[in-house]
Amino acid sequence: MATSVECIKVLNVVEKLSVAKMLARILSNQDVKEWNQSHTFDYQIDAGTVFQMVVTSVKGHLKDMTFLSNVRSFKFCEPIELFDVNVDKVPKLESQKSTIGHLCRVVEGCKRLYLWLDCDLEGESIAKEVVEVCQEVNFDLLIRRARFPSLHKNDIKAAFRDAGQINHRLSHAADFRRISTTNQKFGFSYFKPFGSGFYGFSNRPGSVFLFLKQNT
Repeated sequence: MATSVECIKVLNVVEKLSVAKMLARILSNQDVKEWNQSHTFDYQIDAGTVFQMVVTSVKGHLKDMTFLSNVRSFKFCEPIELFDVNVDKVPKLESQKSTIGHLCRVVEGCKRLYLWLDCDLEGESIAKEVVEVCQEVNFDLLIRRARFPSLHKNDIKAAFRDAGQINHRLSHAADFRRISTTNQKFGFSYFKPFGSGFYGFSNRPGSVFLFLKQNT
């Protein structure tokens, strides 16, 4: 009696193209010569399951931090408001339009989404953005976060096998840092056109501002 095989289509999203090619090469056990935004192959762990893998990459953050429309012009608000005004997270429709469109196309029909973004604060934040974009098209995805210490064959295969959940605390921390940076960047930059003696943007006063805002 023939054993039935379950086929599961998986979208794998990586942060860098070079890493995406390496990932595809390791899991497919083939040399990846052609790459048209993504690469597709079968990956089998056991006799009962075949993963139809789609590997693609993004180019950093898919979303930008920006002020709400009522304060996007410096002329209509007090400068002190810029340090504490609400910041919105919006898609990068210009620089990332092609990447977002590709994600929306390839995620259709997938049952799982594996996130292979860099294993750091920003990687966790970008992973969350990828989830938000993909779930607009396919809400029923099973989400998995793959963490790998190196691009060694054994580490990559173990990362796929043992993939867990997004660390939302890290992604929120990354978002908070970006929001605070946006606030203080425009808050300080407000004075530049008015000859206040402040020139350029420095992270040094911003780090003090971030500490003060977090503890208020």
